Amino acid sequence: MKNVLKTALVTASITALFVLSPMSHAKGDKFSKMDANSDGKISVEEYSAKMKKPERAPKRFARLDTDNDGFLNKEELATKLKKKKKNK
Repeated sequence: MKNVLKTALVTASITALFVLSPMSHAKGDKFSKMDANSDGKISVEEYSAKMKKPERAPKRFARLDTDNDGFLNKEELATKLKKKKKNK
């Protein structure tokens, strides 16, 4: 009985680590890298901070913000990344 409980506890702990760990911070996840405050959206300030030429950020941000809510969501950023890959 102790082994069953121990196995269940270990399994639950490992599962919790995977479920609760922020998978969005995986290597190469540009959205998470840009989302400095981890609120699930990217502000123009967060976007500008990651740009090589921050002075261009507001215009680029405005083009990407297709729903005009003042933030980029994952879908809006993913659209940009897909277009960038196509052009390579």
